[in-house]
Amino acid sequence: MGIKLSKLNQAIHLKTKKDYDLNKMSDDSREVQKNDLYVCTIQNQKAMTYIQQALKKGAIVYGLINYHHERYYQIQEKDYKTIIQTFYTFDLSKMIIIGICGTNGKTSIATMIYHHLKEDAMLISTHHIYCKKEHFLQRNTTPNQFVLANYVQYAYEQNCHYIIMEVSSHAIDQQRIHFLQYDYILYSNITSDHLDYHLCQTHYILTKLKLRNYLKKDGWIICYDDLPYGQLCHQRCKKMKHLTKVKHHPEGYHFEWEQEDYQIPYHTLFHVDNAFLVLQLFQHLKFTHIKEKMKQLPPIKGRCEMHYLKDIPIMIDYAHSEDGLYQLLTNVKGYQRIICVVGCGGNRDQRKRKKMGEIACQYSHMAIYTSDNPRYEKISDIILMMMEHNYQNYQVIENRYCAIKYAVKYAQKGDIIIIAGKGDETTQEIQGVFYPFSDEQCIKRIESEEETWK
Repeated sequence: MGIKLSKLNQAIHLKTKKDYDLNKMSDDSREVQKNDLYVCTIQNQKAMTYIQQALKKGAIVYGLINYHHERYYQIQEKDYKTIIQTFYTFDLSKMIIIGICGTNGKTSIATMIYHHLKEDAMLISTHHIYCKKEHFLQRNTTPNQFVLANYVQYAYEQNCHYIIMEVSSHAIDQQRIHFLQYDYILYSNITSDHLDYHLCQTHYILTKLKLRNYLKKDGWIICYDDLPYGQLCHQRCKKMKHLTKVKHHPEGYHFEWEQEDYQIPYHTLFHVDNAFLVLQLFQHLKFTHIKEKMKQLPPIKGRCEMHYLKDIPIMIDYAHSEDGLYQLLTNVKGYQRIICVVGCGGNRDQRKRKKMGEIACQYSHMAIYTSDNPRYEKISDIILMMMEHNYQNYQVIENRYCAIKYAVKYAQKGDIIIIAGKGDETTQEIQGVFYPFSDEQCIKRIESEEETWK
């Protein structure tokens, strides 16, 4: 794929000094080579370093600062959308774009949908991107706009008919999705999260709802009728009530809808809510054999994922917000005791730490406070904030592996261990370094250590 620099400049009303055949485009100066286009999206002191690095490699550079060079052009942020739409050849009218938004449940819903479309779809999910037989890793829920555009182009070239993607509040607020239009938007819920960024819950909620502005003219929003500020949703919005007549069986939950009985292979009520949204989407898409599709929904990595050690069930889940942890702990039924291993991320909203500590103690027999991704904070400082309550049924073990090991030693037959916060993450961020770490691997390591059972 290539394009003339002059064509791109013409689209954003710039005069071309010297024309080039552009190869690829990136907003990462480390990735560009000769005749690639580097778009520098920052304006701080590092901008000049990145610009000069790209120019030294022979790249053509777009940037926001004033700088004179034969291969440098000053642009404005409003030009990003035009640059992407001109550089890439994907045609969104030939693809069905499905966006999943909400505080909790995005990955579960996206995975359920992708399971039945994966031969003809790309999944852009938290930490992972899948396209047919390809698998790419990423750090964000929603990639930045230039990375995202590159993946959309790849899906288009692979003849994918569907793109299923999680959409975060950061992505909406930072306009990472500004070049996209959605055929379907599914809202799982909106409670409270990321208040370190949004500062207040109202801004967080209304930012989520801005996703409606990216709906295609004939697109649909699917959500529950208790969505906060749901009256702001687009007129083409299907609002449902939560299912009330659900029955739990050993193989999962059963529910009735439009005089049909459905079975899903999940054991928590919030997965029933998620699956019901998927059912509505499948009906809109006019899929056949929907009952069979619901029965065959897949296990979801890092979301209520079950493991067993010496007949003790261990559930790994990504719950890292107040509501996520509450929903997780209150939806686990039928066990003698719940042992909850939980931490809070560093350099994120500090106000939720006390509440998460309270929830862990209130809804489990014992909570074990430990590290999550401490980032640039001290683990001890984070845990002290989690301890600002009157409950006493908790232990503090900073090392996450040791905390999980302690939970395994403490557990008895009839108990369940819940490890919350990291889900299927494979790293732990400490002081800017990403160290290999996986809750699942901790369980396997404990299983292999004979002294655990002495």
